[in-house]
Amino acid sequence: MSEHRIAIVCFLPDTGHVLPLLRLARFLCNHMTCQVTCFLPSKFESTVREYGFQYCCLRSLSKQSPLGVSAKLSNRSIFYNEFLSFDINDCYWISLREAVSHELGYLVKTLRIVQPHFLLCDSHVFLDLYRRLAGCSGAKLIINRSEGTHRWKRRAFIAAYGLSDRQNWVQLLVEKVAWIARLGCRCWRVVRHPKRRQITQAAERRAEIVFKNYTASKTDLLYVTSGLAVLEQSTDIMELGLSKSREVVLAPIVNIAETPPLPSALEEWLVKRESGRVVYVCFGTMMTLSESYLRELVKGFIDAQVSVIWSLPRPQLKLLAKHGLTDNFRVEEFVPQTSLLASKKIGCFVTHGGGGSAQEAVVYGKPVLCIPFMWDQPYNCSLLVRAGIGRRLSKRHITRHHIAKEIIELLDNPIYAERARCLADKVRKLQNSNRQSEWIHELLVR
Repeated sequence: MSEHRIAIVCFLPDTGHVLPLLRLARFLCNHMTCQVTCFLPSKFESTVREYGFQYCCLRSLSKQSPLGVSAKLSNRSIFYNEFLSFDINDCYWISLREAVSHELGYLVKTLRIVQPHFLLCDSHVFLDLYRRLAGCSGAKLIINRSEGTHRWKRRAFIAAYGLSDRQNWVQLLVEKVAWIARLGCRCWRVVRHPKRRQITQAAERRAEIVFKNYTASKTDLLYVTSGLAVLEQSTDIMELGLSKSREVVLAPIVNIAETPPLPSALEEWLVKRESGRVVYVCFGTMMTLSESYLRELVKGFIDAQVSVIWSLPRPQLKLLAKHGLTDNFRVEEFVPQTSLLASKKIGCFVTHGGGGSAQEAVVYGKPVLCIPFMWDQPYNCSLLVRAGIGRRLSKRHITRHHIAKEIIELLDNPIYAERARCLADKVRKLQNSNRQSEWIHELLVR
């Protein structure tokens, strides 16, 4: 069988967008002979090597980080983050696009040498550039829907807040107010920050200079949605395969067979804990919790009388240390999340509802307490709640009373664990079905 060359390109230096691409490439490698080359920022080099793929560094993107602006957004309302979040555009996307423009010349030259059959990219923000890179290299473009759901097909209210039983007039009112507010903010930004538009235009001109020297072929585009889309119709599993709109819907591509063992120190700590009574807490790499949120969470876990494993970015570790944690708390900067979720000691998962975390919770059959902050998180959380494996708590209700109440409900009520196990069994059967790989042979190989 001939070897298929795959190039992974992602301009977003965020694990939540890069990891799904690596998993999808591995999925392709399991079904056909592939050589995978990854063009990513330096922080992902070790991860790429672990997957056994070749690595090329996008140096201009290695210093880009959304942590500053994400800290601001973490304390904003869902309405603001969904409809009025120009902070991330002004403080992050503009500078990131400028950095990307400096990498395009290197990318085009290298891709024309590699000559990939498929260019595998993320759906977020940079689709226009991915199309042009695919055209210049003569590759078929595979766009992975990073959110892992059909959220973008829903009306604006549901896309922002998740599946809802709110009356139609309430949803319509919110959407109208959001449209007016967004229009006003855009007009204000044009007047208040003209230099930002100049930076964007300069990046666009730089891109045009790179691409004008190459004849671009017509791009064959395929969308891949892998993740929670299979849960969209209540708990029923959707039919997989190639749709008329050239979109493929896959089950979560988290491979439970490749779960690595836990570090020995963490394993020793877990052995001493009661099975099914440990709470795992992680809000991803981009969410920044305020000190008041951290304080209420700690008090709530103490009131619930549970053991807690908490994965927290380094800048917040010092804040958490102020609260005099007992031996029942273990706080780490990083933990192997899939390995931890595979442990029988973990009784529930407290999460922001990011696409990767939500998928992993489903695959490993863990009940979840969802506390969404922004973007796709409210929608993902609503799917998990509708599936009966989790509960949702608003940021406004992060108090010790609510935290303790929700944790006790998830751990003491066996129905959540039972539903989570049943859903995990369905998803794993779906992962192993012939329909899961049918689209590869149907579209990519032929």
